[in-house]
Amino acid sequence: MMGRFLRLCLWLFAACGAAAISVLSADFNWTSITPSEQLKYHDCFDGFRCARLLVPLDWQDPANKATTVIAVTALPAAVPEDHPSFGGTVIINPGGPGGSGTLNMLHDGHMLRDLVDGNKSYEILSFDPRGVAHSTPPADCYPSERAREAVGWQFRGMVDIDDDPAKLQWHFARAKAHGDLCTRIDLRFHSTAAVARDMLRIVDRVAELRNGTQHVHPGFGQAQRVIGAAPDNDGLPRIQYLGFSYGTILGNTFASMFPGRVRRMVLDGVADPYDNTGRVRSCC
Repeated sequence: MMGRFLRLCLWLFAACGAAAISVLSADFNWTSITPSEQLKYHDCFDGFRCARLLVPLDWQDPANKATTVIAVTALPAAVPEDHPSFGGTVIINPGGPGGSGTLNMLHDGHMLRDLVDGNKSYEILSFDPRGVAHSTPPADCYPSERAREAVGWQFRGMVDIDDDPAKLQWHFARAKAHGDLCTRIDLRFHSTAAVARDMLRIVDRVAELRNGTQHVHPGFGQAQRVIGAAPDNDGLPRIQYLGFSYGTILGNTFASMFPGRVRRMVLDGVADPYDNTGRVRSCC
């Protein structure tokens, strides 16, 4: 899975997204939030709520105590949570791989909330996947901001790829070069499966915060039960999810790993899972 991920992930974000994030996030200091294993929200960005969630760095090794921090941004529902029409939380992933969920929320959060609202009103939540944007530690492939900016300027001259086959070849070569650059940093713990486990932790922490429930962790590899956390008979909170582009790969991965933890899932612009598992076809 990591082969395709390493070659194509984060390159759009790394080349162009960092500057946009710095502009939109200039009025909030993420480091002012102390990371926590619980979801502890702070007011941010004029009507949003932000948190920094501690999760295990290596989900496969419970003896490894190292952690990573996931940046979370939520837009509260248009109605109070105790209102009969409140429908819970919808988690969004904008794609990428490596797209910033916090940036997506600031840019499109209200539009997305209007999109999903109907008979029910929903809280909208997104996050920066591990290594991305405000999640720490960063998975930064560039040695300096100047190097990142230089690539961004190069990209500006090659935006329209459908009018010249040479531009498509340039993009493919550039993505491969960026992936080769990223192999110099440690991305062992940045797989799609790891992010899916992070999402499950977010689902559980949202339920815990909303219902004042207590988590019981019966053991590694077993379902995490939350007593009375959701209106399901088994007490397990379930994800409501909207994923775009690569977010459809993430959603499918989550549903495959945790099929009993899905309430509703919408996948828009479904990406080819074959191309996201390292079995890269010849191109260009």
